[in-house]
Amino acid sequence: MNDRKESITDVRKIDFGAQLKKRFDAITPERKSEIAEINRRADLMELNKKKDAALAWTKKIDIRYRSVSFDNYKITHEDQQTAVGNLRKIAEDELPTQNVLLLGSTGTGKTHLAASLLHVVCRRFVRCDFLTGRMFVNELTNAARFQTEDTADSVIAGYARPQVLLLDDPAPATGLTGAQSWDLQELFDRRLNKCTVVTMNADTKERAADMLGAQVFSRLCDNALIIGCFWNDNRMTNGN
Repeated sequence: MNDRKESITDVRKIDFGAQLKKRFDAITPERKSEIAEINRRADLMELNKKKDAALAWTKKIDIRYRSVSFDNYKITHEDQQTAVGNLRKIAEDELPTQNVLLLGSTGTGKTHLAASLLHVVCRRFVRCDFLTGRMFVNELTNAARFQTEDTADSVIAGYARPQVLLLDDPAPATGLTGAQSWDLQELFDRRLNKCTVVTMNADTKERAADMLGAQVFSRLCDNALIIGCFWNDNRMTNGN
């Protein structure tokens, strides 16, 4: 019994840090260089994985918006300058949590502004994603119709994970069906404390509420920055 206690005491006295340092010092310079190169490549691979994950959303968005930025958004109106400034503040948060609703007619640059926010955020390897209302409905429909591995719940869960989600045109002009409204409501419920950026072709908040449904609109507007893009159609004036 005493021998066992002495053995335990002896183990505790061993300076494992010093032994490891001694072993490392005994490694040849060439081997140290090899180890350093292996570690450098591993770090680079991990960095590339994070970069690829952060930029994955850009493959889903229209090619027009893959290189947009706040800097190349054409500003011709004072309200546009204010909108860009407010969106920059959200984009610069370490982990954005505030929702954004961009309202206005087509051609006013809503998607350009929303995508610009995501481009800023994903440079910090914060996970972002892109989704349109039509994509969302199609994915849910396919999951139910073809009984794929993705269930409706897993589709919603997948879009609930990113810290920032750009939801472009979530509802048609005629509004959502009851089932579509429920699915969107479920998505917003799961995205609490995350940033959802929504663009809508609606000229008032009341019109947006009619298209989304009162409950969905209420969840979206909770802690949201609402920007009315009520300026001229840039496409009609050869702008963005």
